[in-house]
Amino acid sequence: MESTVATEVWHNSIVRARHLTVAGLSIGATCKALIATLLCSAVLLSLCSAAAASDRGADLAATPPQRVLFVASKDTSIYRQIVTAGQSVVAGENSAVVLADQTTESALRTELARFAPALVVTVGTAAAQLAYPVVFAADSPAAKPPLLLSTLLTRSAYQVFAERYVATANRSDAVVVVQFLDQPLQRQLHLAALVMPEAERIGLMVGPSTALGEEQISRLAAELGKPIAPVYLSATDNPIRVLEPALAASEVFVPLADSRQFNLATSRWILQLSYRYRRPVVGYSASYADAGAVAAVYTSAEDVAAQLAATLSQWQREGLPEQSAQRPPQQFSISLNHAAAAALDIPLADQSYYRRELEKSDSGAAYELD
Repeated sequence: MESTVATEVWHNSIVRARHLTVAGLSIGATCKALIATLLCSAVLLSLCSAAAASDRGADLAATPPQRVLFVASKDTSIYRQIVTAGQSVVAGENSAVVLADQTTESALRTELARFAPALVVTVGTAAAQLAYPVVFAADSPAAKPPLLLSTLLTRSAYQVFAERYVATANRSDAVVVVQFLDQPLQRQLHLAALVMPEAERIGLMVGPSTALGEEQISRLAAELGKPIAPVYLSATDNPIRVLEPALAASEVFVPLADSRQFNLATSRWILQLSYRYRRPVVGYSASYADAGAVAAVYTSAEDVAAQLAATLSQWQREGLPEQSAQRPPQQFSISLNHAAAAALDIPLADQSYYRRELEKSDSGAAYELD
């Protein structure tokens, strides 16, 4: 909408400039020779300025408003909420929506050729799984692939798609911006420290899809002011044997999000051990808190929608980025399970306190994505 208004303003200014130039030439033709001589340079300058303005206006008018193709995993309220937030920034005729559960790769390829978007926004894992092989296909007829912005996507899922499609595409002009669903580990650890301020040791479960080395953990512990005891769990490990001593030795436990299958396999054991050893768990999703974790910090659909709208608004003003980027969520949501806390004799503050403290921590933090 802003670009359309700007184009109209340019067009009106060009028309006015042309009218002024014609009027100047008509008057000069009827004046005496001396006046014509004196006005000659001014008229020429006016002509040059008007021509330059006309050229600039023509260039702007010839540049269509940014076209955006939204690819959503399916038609549910969460996906509709996020897509609607993105579409609110883009003029109606310049956006289109494709549903991954109702579209084949061939159909998406046809839609890309027909609509010719400058930007493709994927919402959800299934949407990314459909779009990545099409956008980065070796036989793509496009001279340059559209910029790809992925939302509602976990880091572990993106790593799979990036290795399988982006890296193998071998195209230096491919630009992918990812807004991860996973909250920065610093936020989750900080919330754990706020829930259990007297804790001297925080346990941390690291799954197979998370690359987290000793140096990073040491840096996180220094920032937090508390020791962090990591336990590394692979997909082939017996979860009870690995997790039980880790929870028993920690005063509060933080599981890191991994692949969906891995998360489902480990969460029930972690929560059972939490109650056996009376150790609070600070999770990474609202469902984790609902299932028995004392607290959780996570990215809600509202958070994703707000960040998408803000990003598209910025790109409408400043233009599309030319380099790939991986970004953490800007917003966050908090869930507290007061019943679970009471069962473990843990007094919880109100949610606004934890939000305020996390926002204070965020103001001095620069989250890095490795």
